[in-house]
Amino acid sequence: MRTFFFVFLIFTSCSNSNPPPPAYTTIPARNEPGSLYKIICILNATKHTPSPDLSDTRKPNAHYTLGESIEITVHTFMQHIHPQSQIERWKKQKNYLHMRIEPISFNGFAGLYFEGKTADQMVMAWSLQLDYRHREALALMTTPTEQLQSDVTIKIVGPKKEVLQQKELLWRFAKSLELNHPLTAPR
Repeated sequence: MRTFFFVFLIFTSCSNSNPPPPAYTTIPARNEPGSLYKIICILNATKHTPSPDLSDTRKPNAHYTLGESIEITVHTFMQHIHPQSQIERWKKQKNYLHMRIEPISFNGFAGLYFEGKTADQMVMAWSLQLDYRHREALALMTTPTEQLQSDVTIKIVGPKKEVLQQKELLWRFAKSLELNHPLTAPR
């Protein structure tokens, strides 16, 4: 009887508490219908409508506001830009008291992560390119315009205290970036 009770307790106390899979949103392409990328939705972020004309790469493909003052932008580019070039540009945008740069790789992307802090602001930014095997696969499957859009940046700017409080969520958001349609790398 005692064994039955413990077995009963084990099976009835276990619930299927797996969280539902995250919801994704697509990142609009520049100057052609469709989307090359998707990224998880941050539930409490406001998604802004992108410009109808994204030919100017200074305009983000996607723009979100988290809380009252954390700005999140995602850009794709019509030419390949080396991640280090993006980092050098970001380094000049503010008078940073502290900067950190490190290589990063996830979901078929490789590039650099940049973190900069001023007295009251913090920037988290990723400059990414598809890994060369995925670029080869993309070249076989897509238009030349889509191939050029394979470089992407994610940049988060806000008050240092707020960004630090949301840092784990913001990392998960950035690292969720992936292609809408998985590529099979050529062999």
